[in-house]
Amino acid sequence: MRLEKADDGGVIIAIEDNGIGMSEEDMDKAFEPFGQVQSTLAREYEGTGLGLPLTKKFTELHDGRLQIDSTQGKGTCARIILPTERVVASKAKGGDGPPAAKPETGPNTATAQHGSGCRPA
Repeated sequence: MRLEKADDGGVIIAIEDNGIGMSEEDMDKAFEPFGQVQSTLAREYEGTGLGLPLTKKFTELHDGRLQIDSTQGKGTCARIILPTERVVASKAKGGDGPPAAKPETGPNTATAQHGSGCRPA
């Protein structure tokens, strides 16, 4: 996970994994509520199929956009891009934008430094 200040003063939250990835067709399915990329017979990963639809809706409610880049067999990069109006200035940094986020660690986290192309929008 990476938090960055966008060129326009907004904020970009980028999350990358090195999972199964998705094709264009799979992405359409993944954005449908309860949509699952893998069939129930072959599914290796659990989930309800609500993560991307809810993330997209919450992002849009904040006048932002969700951008997904994915390659089958390599992984997925999701970017939540929020406008300046949704950024609260950090007092610790003199009010010039969001504070730097500390990278998450643990069994269910991934990092954007493994080179699958999760770069700023």
